[in-house]
Amino acid sequence: MNSKLKAFCTIICLLMLFWSHHIASAQQPISQQAFAIFEQHCLDCHGEFGSYSDVLTIKHKDLIEDRSVIPGQPDTSELYLRLLGDTDTGSQMPLGQEPLDADAIATIRRWIEAGAPDWEAIPKPERRFITTEAMLKTIHTHVTSLTAFDRSFARYFTLTHLYNAGASDDNLRAYRSALSKLVNSLSWGAEVIKPTPIDQEETIFYIDLRHYEWDIKSDKWYKIEQAYPYGVQLNSSTYTTLCQETDCELPFVRADWFIATASLPPLYHEILGLPETDKQLETQLEVNVAENLKNAPGVRVWRAGFNESGVSVNNRIVERHKSRYGAYWKSYDFAGNVGSQNIFTHPLDFTHDGGEIIFNLPNGLQAYYLTTATGERLDEAPINIVSDAGSRDPIVRNGLSCMGCHTEGMKIFKDQMRSVIEQNLNPSYDKAQALRLYAEKSEMDSLVREDIARYRQAIAAAGGVFGGSEPIQQLVKQFEGPLDATHAAAEVGLETDDFLQNIRENSTLQDSDLLVLGVQNGSVKRDAWESQFGTAVSLLNLGKHTNRTLERITELNPELPRNKKLNDGYFTVGSTKDEVVAVQGTPKSLSQRSFSYDGSSVGFENDRVIRWYSSPLNPLKVRIVPARDTPNKGYFTVGSTKDEVVAVQGTPNSLSQWSFGYGGSSVNFKNDRVIRWYSSPLNPLKAKMIPEN
Repeated sequence: MNSKLKAFCTIICLLMLFWSHHIASAQQPISQQAFAIFEQHCLDCHGEFGSYSDVLTIKHKDLIEDRSVIPGQPDTSELYLRLLGDTDTGSQMPLGQEPLDADAIATIRRWIEAGAPDWEAIPKPERRFITTEAMLKTIHTHVTSLTAFDRSFARYFTLTHLYNAGASDDNLRAYRSALSKLVNSLSWGAEVIKPTPIDQEETIFYIDLRHYEWDIKSDKWYKIEQAYPYGVQLNSSTYTTLCQETDCELPFVRADWFIATASLPPLYHEILGLPETDKQLETQLEVNVAENLKNAPGVRVWRAGFNESGVSVNNRIVERHKSRYGAYWKSYDFAGNVGSQNIFTHPLDFTHDGGEIIFNLPNGLQAYYLTTATGERLDEAPINIVSDAGSRDPIVRNGLSCMGCHTEGMKIFKDQMRSVIEQNLNPSYDKAQALRLYAEKSEMDSLVREDIARYRQAIAAAGGVFGGSEPIQQLVKQFEGPLDATHAAAEVGLETDDFLQNIRENSTLQDSDLLVLGVQNGSVKRDAWESQFGTAVSLLNLGKHTNRTLERITELNPELPRNKKLNDGYFTVGSTKDEVVAVQGTPKSLSQRSFSYDGSSVGFENDRVIRWYSSPLNPLKVRIVPARDTPNKGYFTVGSTKDEVVAVQGTPNSLSQWSFGYGGSSVNFKNDRVIRWYSSPLNPLKAKMIPEN
């Protein structure tokens, strides 16, 4: 065959391939073609779990019922018109993105002209159940594709159980987006790096710990392992090999659990490594608040004040400082509006009751920090100072609540202070300094726009949506809801019928709360399922449960007797929820992980106390008792144990696994030993440095 004939045959083959693809595309139902466009361009915002699902949901029934689409009439269908450009009812879609190309718009038009047939009426291929062993082999294949050096930094998040349980494509899409946003919002890495799917179904995601600096200073994954209640050492040689390759006991965790847990304290604080006081945080971010306020108003710090805010009950002052990675915003919030809490008469020497800090991470996303008046870190804010009025649960919890409020980065506000200062002819404060500090509107607006733009760029890189509602909040509620048999079965890696058959055949499982899963519409609460999970895994011969929650509690206070009812009028680390209620009474508000008592809070894991904050306005009845043989030298130092600190300093008013707080002062621990402290002049610690011999 000569060269010309070969070339001719090649061209004919290419043309045949092109026309076969064209014919296949043309034969695809127009409804599926339209949905493919919606799926690619619209569902992150307007899917069932999208950020703007409250405005419009791309579900066929909804589009027809609310007349966004009028079958047969594209020129009067609002959805189609908004693809062409702005209308009287809103801006061109997709919002903030490039307009759809002409072919895509033409496809949507043809779909509407054809009567807008329902893509949901076309049966979808049945999903193949992904076994635990298949999941393990997929992860192992990926791990072994890495260099031997890189494998110990490889970790994975899974959505396999949700896929097996029949979660909708919309739901899975929302989880993927939320996982990327949260992982990058817990990162000190310089870039936004999305978790990488490693399977065809996109249910297993790979991360490199080094990308997020989770390997620096302390092993952040170890903290995740400790908090994870669903860890199982599986009866699988693949699992054993995988653990060896990654040098890790739990190389993967479920993404839905991670999203629901790492978006809230204590894990939110632990992964980010947020210190116990705002002063320590400011040192970390190279922000000197006192020096900025004294010497650099209008240069390194700008301030505004107002009496109306989305979360503050009373007056609020906001302050922007330059920081290492962009902006460091600090709010001052008040329990009242009179006396020194009247910001309009005390713009420089007000007395605040708490605050919120928002600061840029190196990748441009934002992190959050709640504080007391003296700068101690809080898990949740006192409801008499700030509240989430638009939520079913009004308590502002660090991390999750802040993300939900700041989906557009910094919120735009209107300063009321500067004009008041300008009009005050004979103020009792330094008017010139106040005018230097409280910025002109144009200057403050420019700074806010700069910070919004930084956040917008970062959230786009993470694959998230700018603005709207926060999908992470929706997914946390979903995770905390009850489980039916299908979801419970998927969480242990079994198909539903096999799982229920095992329950029916096992007398111990029948005596548990799980028997209800076999009845019609039966379900089990998340906390009940979590408490039964280890038993179920063991009786189903799936492996050994590796719940480390009690290990965390033991690290806090090894001498505490467990499971013992306290009758001395106090509760402590390891106390149950019932014991807290018996001592403290009914909480003002509660969630699965915390009780709140008018500014004070108690945090739980596996229904046992692991942290608290005791407000001086409403102190908790808490106590830590040091071991009997603990010496009291009158001071503690670097290397002292927690018992030795308590023997000298007493019960801390705030407590977590890694630190004790004492009214503005704080002590930090590693391996149960003091590694550093901050001693506030308002409440100095009995700490002493001992010179080495």
